[in-house]
Amino acid sequence: MKIEVIMNNEMKNKEKKQMLERIIGIHQQILTGNKPNSSQLAELFNVSISTISRDIEFLRTCINAPIEYDPHKRGYFYSAGYSIPINLFTCK
Repeated sequence: MKIEVIMNNEMKNKEKKQMLERIIGIHQQILTGNKPNSSQLAELFNVSISTISRDIEFLRTCINAPIEYDPHKRGYFYSAGYSIPINLFTCK
């Protein structure tokens, strides 16, 4: 049982790092103005569309990113100028 807990903690740290890398990558893709969609982002980051959807929701709810979806261009964009607050990444 203890080994499972240790492995789960290690996996969680790895998953957190991967998520952080995706969040920054998604942010950069949206900043390009090309209005990337979930399929493009999933392919770029080699994850499922569901994972990208969770990441987009995280950006919206936890980081307050003003992400909108353009149904005509079928992609995401920022409804207002936005940059990820750097203080989110400070170590304590």
